[in-house]
Amino acid sequence: MPLIKEILHKLPTDVSVVSVRVDRHTLSHRRWRANAANDTDFAVDLEVPCKHGDALWADEKALFVVEQVEEKVLEVLIPLAPAEAAQLGWFFGNQHLPVDVGENWIRVAFNQQLADLLDRNSIGYVKKTTVFCPPAHSSGPSHSHHNSSHVHS
Repeated sequence: MPLIKEILHKLPTDVSVVSVRVDRHTLSHRRWRANAANDTDFAVDLEVPCKHGDALWADEKALFVVEQVEEKVLEVLIPLAPAEAAQLGWFFGNQHLPVDVGENWIRVAFNQQLADLLDRNSIGYVKKTTVFCPPAHSSGPSHSHHNSSHVHS
């Protein structure tokens, strides 16, 4: 079983690509185990967590690449008007949820209560199943409670 200590940066081009399917929660950790599509077992022990598309290992026959498992998300298009875009950013910031931001959309993991809240606020969205990649530091609320103050960081 290969022990992965670093992500490959020099990639072979004349081998087949084999998927190592992993969910995003596992990918948020530095240490984990997985089984590739060809039944090769891996142990991962990295300095920092890896991400969708990272190459873990290569041998003479194959390049093993992380393929993050798709999940249900809510996708909201970012409005073109700056004031509306700012309001949308404020709305999602107040939810304290990990977000994945693209050029013209914001994605959050599917949550029926959030879908209901979007409906109540007349914010359009699409339910879809796709890879959800919020930044590693976007793992939810980070609160500091000191006396009666409530600080969001």
